[in-house]
Amino acid sequence: MISFRFMSFFLLTIPILAMGQDSIQVGIGPEDMVLDTLMGKERLIISCNDWRREGSQPGIWEYDFKTEKVKQLTVVFPTNEFTLRPHGVHLTRGHLFVVNHPKAEDPINKGKKKKDIIKQEILRFRVMGDSLVLETAYRHKHIKAPNDVFAISSSEFYWTNFKIFGGNVCKFKDGVIEKVHKKGRMHNGLQLINVKVEGTDSVKPYMISSTILGSHVYRTELFGKGKTKNVGKVKGGDNFSITKDGTLLLTGHAQVGNMSNYRDRKIDKIPSNVFELDLTKNDDVQTNIYTNDGSVISACTTAIRYKGFLYMSPLYDSYIIKTKIK
Repeated sequence: MISFRFMSFFLLTIPILAMGQDSIQVGIGPEDMVLDTLMGKERLIISCNDWRREGSQPGIWEYDFKTEKVKQLTVVFPTNEFTLRPHGVHLTRGHLFVVNHPKAEDPINKGKKKKDIIKQEILRFRVMGDSLVLETAYRHKHIKAPNDVFAISSSEFYWTNFKIFGGNVCKFKDGVIEKVHKKGRMHNGLQLINVKVEGTDSVKPYMISSTILGSHVYRTELFGKGKTKNVGKVKGGDNFSITKDGTLLLTGHAQVGNMSNYRDRKIDKIPSNVFELDLTKNDDVQTNIYTNDGSVISACTTAIRYKGFLYMSPLYDSYIIKTKIK
C-alpha cells in the first residue's frame, strides 16, 4: 500500500559533432542525471526543467544505452495538484528522490496566502519500469533552497541548500532532520562515499559537497565528530557522480556570473569543465579531464562515465553530449 506523508515539521537523433562527440536530444534543460543499472536496466535517468522559462514541459527522461533511444518517463501523482519542476535527483534501491520547485501559480498553491505557498519540496518516487509513482512529499523549514539530493535508503537522505547566506547540507533519517554541514555559501552538488581515513587503514563514510561560490570541495566525516575539511578547489562546482574506480566526477562553471546571460540568450556560449577527484590523495585531488569553451556544450551540470564514454548535461539546452574518453 502506498502512503503519502507530507512532513509539516517538515525522438532520437544523434548528429555527429567534432572530435567524435554525439548530441542526444532530450527534454529541455537537463539539470541532473543518474545512472540506473537496476533490474537489468542500463540507462541514464535525466531531470529536465525549463530554466529558460520558454513554456516547455519539464519532466524526467531516460536514455537507454542498449537501444540508444530516448523517452520521457510517466510520472504518477495521487492528485492533479502536483506539478513536476525537477532539479537534483538521486536513485537508490528502487526509489528516485527528486528536488522539486513548485511555482506560486501551480495548482498545489491555489488559494494559498503568500506565507503558505509551497516553493520547495523533495519527492520520493517508486521506480516501476518506465513509470515513477509518487510515494512521499517532504516539506520542512530546513528544506529551504534544495539543490541536490543523495539518498541512502527510502528513509534516509541528504540535501544541499543553495543560499548565499545560511546555505548548508541537511540530513533526514527516520523522521528526524539535522544540519550536518554549515560551511561555505551556495551549496550545490552532493555525494556520499567511503574513503580511507588519513593515517589509518580503515575506510569510513564521508560526505562530499561543492559550492558555486568560493570554489570549495568539502569533505565531511559521517562518523565521530563529523569534522569538515576543504579538500579541493573547483570553480563553480556543480554535480558529482562516482566512477567504477571509486573516483568522483565534478562539473565546474568557469564563468558563473555569465550563466544568467547565457540563459537569457545575451551570449551564445559559456565554458564547461569536468574534473576527476581522487579522494585517496592528500594534495592535487582534482584533474581536469574535459574542457570546452562552450562551442560544444555550455553550462555543463553533470558528467557520468559509462563504458568508455562521458555523458554530459547542459543546464539550458535540450540535449546531452556523449564523447569518447580514456
